[in-house]
Amino acid sequence: MKKLISFILMSALVILTGTSVFAEDSQVSEEGIKTEAQLLKEKEEAQKKLTDSIVEIKDRIKLSSKFNVFEYDVTTRYGFSYYTFKWLYAKPDEKFKDEDFSLLKIGDYRSWENNEKFIELEIITVNYIYGTNYADGIITSYQHYDKNYSSYGKMRFAKLSDVEMLKTAQNYTRNYNPGIKGTYTVEADGSQSLTNNERRYSVKRSNDGLDISFNGGYLRIDRDTGRLIEMRMEWWNDLTVPQVSKAISIAEVQEIYKKSTGKLNLSYQKFNRYDKEKQEYISEIKLVYNPEKHGMTEIDALTGKKTSIYDDIKYYSKTDSYEWNTDELTSDAEIIAEAPAAMEESSDNAGLSEAELAELEKKSVYLTKEEALNIIKKDKYIVFNSELIESGASLSNYTNPKGELTPLWQLNYRFSSSDKTKDGISLNVSMDAITGDIIRFSKNYSYAENSKNIPLKSLSQAAAEKIAEEAGAYYTKNTFREYESESIYYDDYLVYNENRTDFTRYKTNANLKYTRYANNVPYYENYMNFKIDGTGELLSFGYNHEYDAEFPDASHISEEDAYKNLFRKMIPELYYDGFLDLQRKSHSYLTYGFDSTFTLNAKNGERLYYDGTAFYKVTEKKDKKEIVYTDIKGHKNEEAIKTLLDYSIIITEDSKFKPDDNISILEFALLMSKIDNASYWNNIIWTAERQNSPEWDPKQPKTDYSVPMTKAEFAKAAINIKTGSAAQTAEIPGIFFAPFNDVGTKSRYCGYIAMANYYGYVQGVSATEFKPGLVIKKGTAMQIVYDYLHDDQYKDFYILFSVLTGSKLKPSEAVPSGYYDTPDYDYYDYTVPEEEPLYI
Repeated sequence: MKKLISFILMSALVILTGTSVFAEDSQVSEEGIKTEAQLLKEKEEAQKKLTDSIVEIKDRIKLSSKFNVFEYDVTTRYGFSYYTFKWLYAKPDEKFKDEDFSLLKIGDYRSWENNEKFIELEIITVNYIYGTNYADGIITSYQHYDKNYSSYGKMRFAKLSDVEMLKTAQNYTRNYNPGIKGTYTVEADGSQSLTNNERRYSVKRSNDGLDISFNGGYLRIDRDTGRLIEMRMEWWNDLTVPQVSKAISIAEVQEIYKKSTGKLNLSYQKFNRYDKEKQEYISEIKLVYNPEKHGMTEIDALTGKKTSIYDDIKYYSKTDSYEWNTDELTSDAEIIAEAPAAMEESSDNAGLSEAELAELEKKSVYLTKEEALNIIKKDKYIVFNSELIESGASLSNYTNPKGELTPLWQLNYRFSSSDKTKDGISLNVSMDAITGDIIRFSKNYSYAENSKNIPLKSLSQAAAEKIAEEAGAYYTKNTFREYESESIYYDDYLVYNENRTDFTRYKTNANLKYTRYANNVPYYENYMNFKIDGTGELLSFGYNHEYDAEFPDASHISEEDAYKNLFRKMIPELYYDGFLDLQRKSHSYLTYGFDSTFTLNAKNGERLYYDGTAFYKVTEKKDKKEIVYTDIKGHKNEEAIKTLLDYSIIITEDSKFKPDDNISILEFALLMSKIDNASYWNNIIWTAERQNSPEWDPKQPKTDYSVPMTKAEFAKAAINIKTGSAAQTAEIPGIFFAPFNDVGTKSRYCGYIAMANYYGYVQGVSATEFKPGLVIKKGTAMQIVYDYLHDDQYKDFYILFSVLTGSKLKPSEAVPSGYYDTPDYDYYDYTVPEEEPLYI
């Protein structure tokens, strides 16, 4: 339901008497039909709630009288009314004509009553919840849009101090939602910014020193005016949370988690990591512990059992205020069941190029298709049915037992028929194209209806293992001795009765998996798989074996010690969790959270990352150093230095700032990089770092950036930054003239000073004297930056700098007319006078 109301026509909300709001769960008469009296009562209650809500909100936010248009939406669910109020300050668009209606943009609207278009200048939008458990009312969101407001502008200081801003944020939180209960704090997010015109503050609810993450919000406030731009809040006044003091201990919950993960299984595991020094990937096999099961990742801190929050959410359904992902998670059983199948998959290497195939063809070193087929037909275990015909053949490659890249035949044979009484057959074989060794094969029968060939029986485990072991030795020779039986399962084959109303289940093909062992420890990356039907025919065989694998010895610490080492660093997180049910009743939980799984180095119990490196990095804890300058009190630049320090604009972290010392080129670059994104300054910083690193070529010359920053050096920087490519000509001798007696044409700075003076970026201390060697002091540099950031108006920093570094000219005289425009200027127009002035 939506209403658009002009405040000009509205007096004391009289117009609301025509508004009706119906609750979805309203009471009805015994006959199921609402009486006229019931409908009238509901209408009156809805009107009162709406009127009370508007009056309440206007009082809280202190709405200005300039807002002249009002809109609202309301939705009622389970006894709670969810309002969206919108106040607009708008004026008619005098340029609007009826035929322009199709040109309306988002943010504009048209009044259908008087065929006018309005321009929205300001909009305040408030979302508000009204309900019996929320008698105080909760503003869940507030947004103030100002058409003329820009969130970014010139780099500058905030007009309000940090203390004033924090107090403003606290006042908004308290006054806009005076009824919220519980303990909360308001704090700034991050440090003050020089570019963003607003500051963000978080509202955090807590209990016993523990944050309640699902309650709280944030505010965005204009840092100059204190105006509230946006507020978001989620708050449950009926919330009661378990006491932290009643939680079981960390040691207890670790023991519970340990039991939930089960036994630690010892195995070898391969890790791949990128070596930056060698610039290549390195594989390494390590002895590891892995838990038998996924542990309980979320444990109720009061009961020590798995948290019930997810079952409770399902029971209480979900609410619009608490979105929940209902996608089912894959169970541990499914993960385990899928693992062998995933491991059996093998992708061939890239196919041989045409040049490689031509070379092999010329040398005739690989088997022909006919020779390969003859080997298949003679194979001891592959049954090549007479009906099979070739359906495809291709050459790719694989790594042979010697670790060499070798040609591989991919041979495919099929038989199919439109005759429904005949069985279909497929056979795929991968063969070493040099030696003829079978690498893997798979065969499949698609039995016809009422086929007599279906083996409705299965081999015993012992009989199946006997065939698998003989076949494994046949295909891999001595390699198979390193493998042991890992698992066996049988395929199901369903035979339906004539009416397909029932079926009989038969166990048919036996699927066997063998795992490689070294030092009596399994290495699951290497395996052999077999499929054998009830007649004893081997239907498939495949393996993955690393011939160059290097296994460390099998000595290891105990499981108990491994867990002890793990729990020294894997500390469970204690946190509150919760949700709202359909009646907006809150449910809270105190929970311990663990990581879902882990892998441990079995030698020392260190938890490992996916690439085999230590999961918990050893980091040096560095507390933020509070900088206090002890030598600036009473100095003429004290305020500038202290204010810039608040914004982390510094040139030293020492307690001695030394404001009257010369500032070096590197220090100046560090200072400028905070307020000017020009790559020139960053290149100085980067080059200085590189020059002092082992990577620097000692044959390359070094630039000394520790020397003082002078006016001449500043002119060079200004031209490089402000004119770009023009700087490339600045050091060409004899073509520039600077109109100062102390800057000669042979000076390496002459071109820079001449161009910079033309643009107004530098100037002399008089009409004839420049003082190119004038050294800039640290305090002076900070004062210049301070003055630039303190001014609301945009000024070119480089011109401002020239004015404040010893010039006797006024700022207006230092800026040539039209300096913001790119001048039509030929640098070669400078002429060299017959009598050159002195040069540096």
